[in-house]
Order: sequence, then structure tokens, then C-alpha cells
Amino acid sequence: MMKRILLKNCLVIVLGIFVAWPSVYAQLNIGGDPFSSEYDFRQDVPVERMPAINLAQLRAEDERDERNNEPPRFGFGHEVDLNLYNAGSWYELPNGDRVWQLSFYCPDAISINFLFEEYWLPEGAVLYIYNKDKSHQIGGFTARNNKVNADRSPRGFATGLVYGDFVTLEYYEPKTASAPGVISIEKVVHGYRVIDIRKANAQRTYGGSGNCQVNVNCVEGDNWQEEKRGVALMVINGTRWCTGSLINTTCGNFDPLFLTADHCLQNRDAVTNPDASTFSFMWNYETPGCNNPGSEPGFFTTSGATVLANDDRATSADFALLRLDEDPADLSGFTPFYNGWDRNNNPGAGGVGIHHPAGDVKKIATYAMSPTGECGAANVGLPRWFEVFWNTTLNGRSVTEGGSSGSPLFNNGHRIIGQLWGGNSCSGNPNCSDPAADEGLYGAIAFSWNNNGATDNRRRLRTWLDPCNTGDMVIDGTSACHTNLFVSDDLNWAVEFEASSTITANNVITAGSNNGLGVRYDAGGTVSLLPGFTATNGARFHAFIDGCGGTNPRNDDIIYYDGSQEVVETLSSTQAFAINAFPNPFSEELNVELRLEQAGTVQLSLYAASGQLVKTIWENENRDAGLHNCRIDGRELPNGMYFLRIQVDGATEVKTVTLNR
Repeated sequence: MMKRILLKNCLVIVLGIFVAWPSVYAQLNIGGDPFSSEYDFRQDVPVERMPAINLAQLRAEDERDERNNEPPRFGFGHEVDLNLYNAGSWYELPNGDRVWQLSFYCPDAISINFLFEEYWLPEGAVLYIYNKDKSHQIGGFTARNNKVNADRSPRGFATGLVYGDFVTLEYYEPKTASAPGVISIEKVVHGYRVIDIRKANAQRTYGGSGNCQVNVNCVEGDNWQEEKRGVALMVINGTRWCTGSLINTTCGNFDPLFLTADHCLQNRDAVTNPDASTFSFMWNYETPGCNNPGSEPGFFTTSGATVLANDDRATSADFALLRLDEDPADLSGFTPFYNGWDRNNNPGAGGVGIHHPAGDVKKIATYAMSPTGECGAANVGLPRWFEVFWNTTLNGRSVTEGGSSGSPLFNNGHRIIGQLWGGNSCSGNPNCSDPAADEGLYGAIAFSWNNNGATDNRRRLRTWLDPCNTGDMVIDGTSACHTNLFVSDDLNWAVEFEASSTITANNVITAGSNNGLGVRYDAGGTVSLLPGFTATNGARFHAFIDGCGGTNPRNDDIIYYDGSQEVVETLSSTQAFAINAFPNPFSEELNVELRLEQAGTVQLSLYAASGQLVKTIWENENRDAGLHNCRIDGRELPNGMYFLRIQVDGATEVKTVTLNR
């Protein structure tokens, strides 16, 4: 029997034009709008005015860093000490809830983002950050973004960028909050170099790497499409700093462990200072095809990490292993890959490096040699590092630059054998000016495994990568897989959504930079395109029934749209049911009625407008024919739009409900 792609309510794909640039930079959040966008309350919001920056001095420093092959900086961090109680203003609502607001002005800033020394929100609270005319906003950030120490005290948090020189933080806290929220701002990052390339005359880091570099989606990367999904760009203190990779364990439990270089940590240390809560990680930051598009491609962001193990290159192999605070598997629209590893002394011949040189989009460098010791020395015994030189391929000869540090070196078995700690120390070659002479030096996992007999787990990899004590020498990579996904963010770049069960979408897809590839929804059971889903003229869209990691969907399990035709398709379920939700809008409780014509297995879930699962009310419960009732308590939920999704024997229906107190 053919699995079905279910398009509810006679969906029509409408041709048109839509522009929505903010959504392409997605950070873990619930979406929605600030409280002040929905309700008419007026207050004078205090403004913190940051001093002007010395742009000439900063650019001179940037030129020096570029000559020294240092990663590019995009912003200057103003040191502050501001929180909910020594800055801003509170507004109490008639029902006892309250709102705090604080604005910041950075003269001539292109963007502003924040590093919080402490961040902790109670359930039901939400934080938004937006520019002056609310044309760009991020959030809402919630308790889901909390990071805490072992004693449950709050840790830090790094926000994404908001474009403009004037931004406002708006924090909503319900009267039912279990405890007051904690928001303590440590740095205001004044962005002076463009990340979004809408201002083409400004300096930028997108496209800033050498002209010999090869984008990961050129033909050279065709056989490395899974491995690339584990590689991310690290952003630290306003600088696109290093690269690293998710790495698998012998338990295969999708623990979000991230391998990079020790010298990328900026004085963080597993023993003395493991808190990396203000680090940010950019995922899927790559061009959709081989050439750079005219505008910067989108990406996803997670924030925060803890250093589990590390050691420097003076005595070790310059390795660092982090555990990410926010799991990239929780990002809607991104399926991370946990790369495998090989700790054998002999790495074999050939492989690639995948990296973000100069903080640029993801690149791929290819080598055919057997890695040697540093400066061509033989790898005698247990090598501390590997040296490779790169091959010329169809589209160039990628090399490593500042920003590539920490990136993984893969052998021909598609497994990581080391992380980049440097290069050019033997040849003195300045990267793309003579790529044939450029070298890459990688600390060997084989050495870092026990790190020369280290007994402290915080100074070796073994404990963390072999938690099941298998003694394996080689582990393959594995892909994370969502069970159910809800896609509401509008998209204008190539991306694939995978789920083992269902994908439900009500978003807009525009042509943008998704040339050639487009947006793909691949579910194991059902793809549901709700009213509001649109693929505009020129956009490319595919829906498959194949599931996570699938490669061979049948032709009758595919919807294809290339911008030249409308697609209308409706398939109905064999299970007859009706669902009613009232009152709608609701203020405290939502009553749900489900009528089944025959017995079936039922799942009832409530999702935020962003697609984040709020709660599951019935989970795969067997229900008889007849009427079934339940109530959903909304008193601790923030106001806004929600989706009520009912699944009966695989058939899906979604109702939109609104909470408005």
C-alpha cells in the first residue's frame, strides 16, 4: 500500500512574491511576537547608549589579524553590568503579569547582539529582542534556553544578531512564575562588519576566504553530504573564531559532543574554567550550490557549551571536547550528523577536511596522500599529529585559514582522525597564494584518546567517546532523526527536513538562493501541507515519503514543484474522525472533543506557532469509537497562536487555536 502525502483542505500553491529575510537565521526559540506587539500599553523605555567605536582602529586591528591568519571579528563587545533590577523598566499588567523592557543604542552599528553572564527563565516566561521598527526580531527565548551549573545556579547565554543600531529587550513574566527570572547582560556586541550581506559596500566575512577555496556543495563534496552536517562554525565574543564537529560515541546515544582544538577555547579549560555558555555554533552555513550566491545563505544557531576534556599542543595534540548546551537535533529544519572516528595509528591514504576558513561558508579540501608527521617526519609509534597537503580538484585547491582551526580531518573511510591545530609552520606559505605548498597540521585522535597516559578524564577523549567501554578502534557516523516536525519558518535557501513519522508545514518557500536544490520534506509516514503553505514562482520544492536517511522514494510518493506550475492534491484518510476545540480564542482552558467513527490509536499534541512541542495530551492511546474529551490548561502558557494536532491511525488533522488572556 502506498504511504501517502496528505495535503489537507484542498491546498493550492499560490504564485507570488514574498520577502522575509530574518527567518533564515534560526536560533532555538518558540517564535511568536513580543507582548507589546499584541497589546496596547505605553511606557517610556530607558535607553542605554553605548559609546561610539573607533572604526579606523578596529579595521587596522582586523588587517593585522588577517595578515597573521587570525579569524575575522565582526563586532566589538562593550562591557556592561545590567540586569532586570538595575536597568530598564517594569510594567505590571491588570492580571498581575509583568513586562520588562530595556533599549540599547550603538552609534552606526550594523547589528547588535548580547552576551548574558547569567540567564534563567521560569516556565511561561519569554524574552524577545527586536530593532526599532520591529522589522527584525529574534525569540522568544524561554526556559528551554536555560543553562545551569551543577549547583543549579544560572550560566550564560549568547543571542543571535538583530540588525540595526537600536534594539530593545522585552521580557514577559507571568504572575504564576515559580521564581523571578534572571537576565544579566555582560557584553553588548556592536556589529561593524556585515554578516547579512544586504549592505554590499561594507566589509564582510561571507565570501571573505581565499579565492582557491571550494564550497562543500561543489562536486568535490558529493560524497560528503552526511559528514558536512556535523560541522559547525564557532562564534566567540563577536568573532567567527573556529570550526568543529559533532562526534559519535560507542553508545550511539546522540550525545551532542563537539570536537575542536584547545587553542580555540580562549582560556576555557575542563579543569579550571569549563563554562563556555557564551559560545555560539552556526549550523548548515553553506552555499546551496557550487558558486556563492549574491546574498548570504541562511544558517541555524545553537548557544552554549561545557568543556569536558582538553589539552594544549605543547604537550598534547591540541584537542578540546565540548558538550553543547543546546542540542542541534532540536532545531526545526536541521538534521545533524554525528561523525564517526578512527583511532588507529595508520590513517590510510586520502580523505578531506571540512572547515570554515576566515569564518566563511563551509568549504572542502581534498588530499590523496598518506598523512605524515609534522614537516614530513615519519609517524613512528603513536603520532601526535598528522600533516597533509591538498590536491587540486575540479573547482580549486582548498586550504586552511584562520577560522579553520578545530575542523575535522576525515580519512577515506569517512571518519575523523584529527582536528586542525595549525599549518604553514614548515612551508611558511600564505594560504591561497601558493596552495600547492600549503599544509594542514591535525592533532591525532589516536594520541588524544589516552593523551600519553593521562588519568584525569578531563585530559583525554577515551572516557567520553567510549562511554559503553567497547574498546572499539573505529566508529561510523550516524544521523539524528526527528520523529515529528512542524515547519513554520519561511525559507529561501536549500534545506532538507527529515522525520521518521510526520512533517507538517504552513510556511512560505521563496526562490531566493535555493537554485538547483530547493527545499525537501522527507517523512517516513505523512507530509501535511496546511493552508498557508506556499511555494512561490521560481522556488523548488520536493516532498518525499522515505524517512530519515532514505535515498529511494518511489515516484508515486513524491510531490514536485519547480515554480512553473500549481500543485493541487488531496488524499483523505480511511479513518473517519472529527475534532472540535472551544472556546477559541481561549483564556484559561481549552476544551477538546474528538469523535471517532471506529476504534483507533490516537495522539493529541499542542505545538507553539514556531512548531515547538508544548505538550502531548494523548500519546498513542487506544480509543474506542465514540466521543472523547479533554481539557488543556493554558494558564501557564504565553499568549499567542498554537496548533492542536490530532493523529488517528496515521491520519493527521491540525487546528489553529489562540490563547488570549
